[in-house]
Amino acid sequence: MSLRRLTPLLALLATGCIIDQGSLDGLLPDGGPQCLAIPDCDVGWVEVETCSQGDPDCRQHTLCDTTIHCIPEAQCLAAPGCSNGEDASGEPCADDDICRAVTVCGSTLYCRAQVRCDAAPVCPPDSLQSQQRCAPGEDGCTPLTACGNTTYCRREVVRCQAEPTCPPHSTQSQEACVAGEDGCRAISVCGRTAFCRDEARCLPENPCDEDENWSGIPCRRGEACREVDACGPAFCRPIENCEAVPSCEHWEAQSNVPCDRREEVACRSIYTCGVWAFCRDDPCAEGAAPPDEGDESGPARICPDED
Repeated sequence: MSLRRLTPLLALLATGCIIDQGSLDGLLPDGGPQCLAIPDCDVGWVEVETCSQGDPDCRQHTLCDTTIHCIPEAQCLAAPGCSNGEDASGEPCADDDICRAVTVCGSTLYCRAQVRCDAAPVCPPDSLQSQQRCAPGEDGCTPLTACGNTTYCRREVVRCQAEPTCPPHSTQSQEACVAGEDGCRAISVCGRTAFCRDEARCLPENPCDEDENWSGIPCRRGEACREVDACGPAFCRPIENCEAVPSCEHWEAQSNVPCDRREEVACRSIYTCGVWAFCRDDPCAEGAAPPDEGDESGPARICPDED
């Protein structure tokens, strides 16, 4: 019997208590029905499953009808191993592990059942998958792990081919709007920006001298007249009668509304004795040329007197 198995008995004797034979049942190797002791190898010896035939150094120890085989520790060369389908490690089994301990020749190995995992991480459809790690603080990058494998998913950037375009009646440029500039705005599309400025109406200023009349009628040969620019050609003539009023040609409609470059009809301005007038082609005026048949390029002519 080893010292470890005698420890409970020695503890009782050390107390000085008087015990009877019945209190020693299960502690002495008497083979009785109350014997609960387990045999153990002596110090320097290790337990093996069985003795090799003819091995003089293999001993048997029997206690409470249980027999073990012991050999000197120096002669035990076997190593513990796990079965197929198990992973071996030196980490002790946890309570929730599917794990078992295997001890051979004083060495212990812990065997865990292999968990088969064939799944691979797959990024969502709107992401790009790669093995390049996410950079610190990188937006739109997420690591995805499955069965111990990790991949990195980045939101796919849709290539944008559209170009910014200014609306009609505006001018497009790359010149940025100035703070407080009226009629200017930025339009951004696909990371590109254009600056749109409303087309300003050309409100001409009188380019003629104080003693001259300004009109849109071209100078005639030999006439005391000169041509200047005021939102287009303008003509200055000496003032002869400042009681005159501006008058459009008979095929034109006269008004006080300034010409606009966006108009579809021809428009011109005249200035006489300090008075402005604006003349637009009037297709319904007496003497106006009739439109060509089949010409659909311009607006349809509708005159009040026509059926």
